[in-house]
Amino acid sequence: MKKLLITLSLFVLFFSVAIAARCQQPVHTTVILVRHAEKDTVGGNDPVLSAVGNKRAARLQETLKEYKPDAFYSTNFKRTKETLLPWAKAAGKEIQVYDPATQTSLADLFKTQQGKTLVVVGHSNTIPQLVNLITGTNQYQQLPDTEYSKIFIVTIPNVGSPDVKVLTF
Repeated sequence: MKKLLITLSLFVLFFSVAIAARCQQPVHTTVILVRHAEKDTVGGNDPVLSAVGNKRAARLQETLKEYKPDAFYSTNFKRTKETLLPWAKAAGKEIQVYDPATQTSLADLFKTQQGKTLVVVGHSNTIPQLVNLITGTNQYQQLPDTEYSKIFIVTIPNVGSPDVKVLTF
């Protein structure tokens, strides 16, 4: 009987430790940052996407199919919103408009969104700047005007430093 009680106690202790460890697993936030797709050459300061840009926008979700976004953010320009629209529509989410002049506040907001996956579309100068603000570095420089294929995936752990993975699509 004593052996049975010891065995049962060890069994309960083992599962209690396992459950406690699982509850304390690190939570992280994922921020996916993308420059808008190729824009049309007409349209003044707010052009729509070109045919090539629309195709790239349609591929964005497929390229990042392992991610299930909780929110989508875009600057208030046609080309940025159109880049996100296919994915946001498929996810049944509204696109939230942000002001690129308030990127510090945006970066601070993202850091508080534990466990969320966020997708952000901006511009050749604002996306690298936002990656730097989130990571607390100055590692990423403005993208060339002809560069539309970079995706920055920033993982923000609840403990430790953010990690950045750069993809090309």
